[in-house]
Amino acid sequence: MERRELLAILGGGGAAAIGGGAVYSTLIRPDGSPADPPSVDYASRRDDLDNGAGASGDSDPSEADDAMAEIDEDDGAEAEANDDTDEDEQTNGDTRAGDFLLGVSPRRGDFRDLDPFETWLEERHAIIGLFLDMGQTDEEIEQLVHGSFESAWDRGAVPHIFWQPFFPDRESTSDDILQEIHEGTWDAYIEKWATEIADWATDHNGADRRLYLNLAPEFNGDWSPWSPAVGDDTEDDFVEMWQHVHDIVTDAGLEADHVQWVWTLDDTTRGVDREACYPGDDDVDWLAMHGYNWTNWGSWSSAPDVYGRTLDILERIAEKPMGITEFGCSSETQDGGNDPERKDEWIADAYEYVEERDVKMTLWFNIDRETDWSVFDADPGLDTVDIEEETYEVYPAYHAAVTGNAGIGSHPEHPRVLTDEEFWGEF
Repeated sequence: MERRELLAILGGGGAAAIGGGAVYSTLIRPDGSPADPPSVDYASRRDDLDNGAGASGDSDPSEADDAMAEIDEDDGAEAEANDDTDEDEQTNGDTRAGDFLLGVSPRRGDFRDLDPFETWLEERHAIIGLFLDMGQTDEEIEQLVHGSFESAWDRGAVPHIFWQPFFPDRESTSDDILQEIHEGTWDAYIEKWATEIADWATDHNGADRRLYLNLAPEFNGDWSPWSPAVGDDTEDDFVEMWQHVHDIVTDAGLEADHVQWVWTLDDTTRGVDREACYPGDDDVDWLAMHGYNWTNWGSWSSAPDVYGRTLDILERIAEKPMGITEFGCSSETQDGGNDPERKDEWIADAYEYVEERDVKMTLWFNIDRETDWSVFDADPGLDTVDIEEETYEVYPAYHAAVTGNAGIGSHPEHPRVLTDEEFWGEF
């Protein structure tokens, strides 16, 4: 399919950016106020983002508490019903049965758009995706880690960081960035990230925090400077880069129960030997891929057509849990119209395929940018739902696919959001 370029909105109080198919989210400062994104145009075809689209930071923060009250009451009732269970079980919770960890990439980095979404699902997402560039100031790094990571954690989600190696910023990033990283040129930035993440994640009275680091995603394309297809970098440089960053983060005291490393292919490969870019089992915890269904990116395709070939490749590379960490479908038709019913059917079929292929993590891309990817507050949707006197268009197939015993959401009892086994994909 036609690949989209990378973009970011960076600076100020910190910001999210995306690789490949996603967009941005305005993030928040540690005091809870929204950070105003400056205009940084990396992909000219996304000029609309330079106007701060989607940044709306004028909502009352108390709305988050009100919108989640019903879920909180349900969680409390469930905990009360289990009063007679073993004390350790009450504190730590059991690993749950299910097909996949339930994740989402939301429109806004303050996550308030997730409140009605999760009310509709009657379930909190276990994972929230954030797209971040590595080349940021010390102050921005501190604000992102202790503001945005904290906001995700406080609502019961593990942050999933799409960690994009732009250094020192997007405009100045070299086409040989992989060599620069493993030669130590940007160690001060990486060490600052590692220090702040370790401070955020550890020493919390026995309830340390967790995150996923999805480093240099979609490296197998030719649309980002960390691809071996760009400049003089090679597949060996990619491996050395990965191992160098991994060592710095690990040396900060972050172990496998704090950080899981996610190695991610796009469904399109251009000029890269994918297998030669694998850093090794000691430095990778999850294998993942990105893929979308849209008539403008090739043709209307079934889930097996979008994901099957790349999942086969991942299975050949290593025995690791697999994820689809950018995931979406458009309702657009080739004649310029929309067919929400066809999209709804695709969603149902796609989640059946996720179960069939034993995919352990999905992050739906709930942001309408290139097209109508969203399944909640969609435009258009197939059905409507009224929440807190607001009407939202939705795709019922998504609700049916991820609720019940299929999707594993935020653990209602575990102080670290997921048990170790859930976090590691061992369920």
